[in-house]
Amino acid sequence: MFTDLPPELFVKLLSFLAIQDIASVILLSKAARILVDSNESQVYRSAAIFHGFLTDGALSLEEAKGYEAGSQRWLHEVHSWKAYCRQHMALQRNWNGDDSRLSGVSEPLEVKGFNGYGSVFSSAHRFKIDEVENTLIYTSEHGGLYVVSVEDGVPLWSLPEQHVRPYAHVEYDKGYIIFDAFGPMEIWRRSTDQLNTQTTMPCTPRPSQLSVVPVIRSRYLHTAGEGQPHLPRRGAYVPFTMLQSPGHCRASRFVHPYMLAASTSQGGVAFIWHVPTSTLVQTINIPPLNNALLEWGGDENFDEDDIDPDDFESINYVELSDECVFVCWRNNLVAYSRRPSDSGTLGQVVFTLSLSARMGDPDFTGRRFPYMSFRMPHHALSNTSMRSTRIVTCQTLPEVGRMHVMDHEEFCASHVSPDGRDLVAVTRDGWLFYAPDFLHFGTSRPTSYGPFRINFPGHLHYLAFDGKRILIAMTGGIFFISLENLVYPGATFRGKSPAVRRVMCFQPGNSPMDASCAQLTNTAIWLTYSRGPEFMPTNVVTQVDFTHNVSTNNASVHLRSGVSYATVAARNHI
Repeated sequence: MFTDLPPELFVKLLSFLAIQDIASVILLSKAARILVDSNESQVYRSAAIFHGFLTDGALSLEEAKGYEAGSQRWLHEVHSWKAYCRQHMALQRNWNGDDSRLSGVSEPLEVKGFNGYGSVFSSAHRFKIDEVENTLIYTSEHGGLYVVSVEDGVPLWSLPEQHVRPYAHVEYDKGYIIFDAFGPMEIWRRSTDQLNTQTTMPCTPRPSQLSVVPVIRSRYLHTAGEGQPHLPRRGAYVPFTMLQSPGHCRASRFVHPYMLAASTSQGGVAFIWHVPTSTLVQTINIPPLNNALLEWGGDENFDEDDIDPDDFESINYVELSDECVFVCWRNNLVAYSRRPSDSGTLGQVVFTLSLSARMGDPDFTGRRFPYMSFRMPHHALSNTSMRSTRIVTCQTLPEVGRMHVMDHEEFCASHVSPDGRDLVAVTRDGWLFYAPDFLHFGTSRPTSYGPFRINFPGHLHYLAFDGKRILIAMTGGIFFISLENLVYPGATFRGKSPAVRRVMCFQPGNSPMDASCAQLTNTAIWLTYSRGPEFMPTNVVTQVDFTHNVSTNNASVHLRSGVSYATVAARNHI
């Protein structure tokens, strides 16, 4: 009997089991239960690592809780690793369970007022969530940049309208805010990082930045701790530097610590900066490709026929990973390598996904994905009038012949998973492509699902991807796809497509057709959308909170399969 093994070896064996299997082991014998109970902390700490709840094995329980978004709300009663695992299992079931349905939102919270004016915030354009300080950072349709508290909408910090242009694009990661100013890209850093002697970095703020540094109100200063009461508390930022691109850039992306900006000058160039040191570290040629796809490996030499002049001035989106620069051209999604080739050059084409634009022969062409399903005309997701909250499961369908693509069909967004392995891309008319382990397909680690593509109703407004879930905002609704295998991480479901869930968080009469931004966190979906009369719509930022009803006192949640699912609630924060 394995319970006769030395306790250390028994506990080590349990570290390779899912929580559901540990629960089964406990039921085998009284001796097994005693061994698990007497080593509970180590057993469930290992289980948290196995399931990916804990990414840094060196963290204590309190440190792990501190890194969780909104932990004071859904982890405040957690005092053991077993309870920590229980809460995360309940959270994942909310994401994956059949009862994850949404039906309406409450009224937006009232922002307490910038410059002394109280109003309901109504002009959000782009936003980011800082999960460390629990703040929301956004730019406005009228200009300006604002930071507010997630809990109550209280303003913490802002930059004036005359300094930040209307409809400014904003990037945020690891304490750095980057936005496209009137010319160069501005960088501001979280004050609690830059003014900390342990994390400060040399900076070169410009006079134009220093001239608009806001005065932090006394009630937002530290009131205790660290012996430095003058330091701004949460939500305050200090000027760091400005980045001036050598060419006119049409798209940018910040993935800490690197900032990517792409230009169509000189036949297509990508500039990559190391933001903490404000250093331009790479310049990569990114020529657009014509529809004749290159062979795998990308070691061919380009000639004039490989350049499609119609693709110039048409960079729709860029993405960045440690290995590649991704560019959504008009007809192609192309991944260019950041690693030098044998000849020492950068920018090898290592992956392409193409929409054939030849008139009279408009096919979708997916490299290495010849068995991806085509759209079925009578599939539920093809019906834009669908208003049900039922769960729609995508089917892997056989090819049914050619599919006609409208002239305006083009790739307009793509995202890569945090580990740089899995790729998602979407076209303007709602064709979503998922390519797992795209650089080494079929030769690397198993993935939960094989490659698939799905057509969503309406036109695209926004795409978000965190490696575990895909969020897509269309005129026909807000949808998300969970790619996680809750029970056995790493197990595969080849030949199957994941469930697509529609986020029904709009009241009758409201349409998500103007959803301008969306973001996924571990615990929530955040999005902006238009509401109110058609002739005078207003934008609100809404949180769909998946920690709702996740409680250590919820008796229906157990560390085993076959449990009840908690209901997800939606609530507005601004």
